[in-house]
Amino acid sequence: ASAIAAGGAVVKSPKLPDLVISDITFTPNTSTGDVEYLIKYANKGKRDAGPFSIGLMPQTKDNKDIPIVVDQITSLDYTQEMVNQYVVVKHEKAAFPPLPNGTGEVKGVIPAALIQQGMTKFSLKIDMGESVKESKENNNKRSKELPKFLVTAPTGQPDLVATGLTMDITA
Repeated sequence: ASAIAAGGAVVKSPKLPDLVISDITFTPNTSTGDVEYLIKYANKGKRDAGPFSIGLMPQTKDNKDIPIVVDQITSLDYTQEMVNQYVVVKHEKAAFPPLPNGTGEVKGVIPAALIQQGMTKFSLKIDMGESVKESKENNNKRSKELPKFLVTAPTGQPDLVATGLTMDITA
């Protein structure tokens, strides 16, 4: 990208990384009630990105954050810490290249208890600590709703109530 400076000179924009969340998928574990997630991320920019983190925040249907603590949501093979009330997974590689090689994944588990607390959406922010200077800083957030059948599933005991009993006794 280029811009025209005062006096008509063409000034080239710096070539920088551009980190994005490219996809989020959910897979329910019907035996535990937990939900496995897969976050795919990429560097769509022109330069390597250094270490960064991805913020994870469960939210309710009215966009209220559900506070969590480190390791309440697992992130396999990544370390976690708290940043600005978000649990973040840390991508600690010194150089994360641009596409086509600059892709990565985070897999983990959202426990059933969070869904029972009213979680309906998973909100993410890549480069949560804003440690990477990017060509686009306004494309770092992404949210995705959990599958409807997960958040509308009945909880507790069934509401069937017997209101009478008729017996037919034959000899």
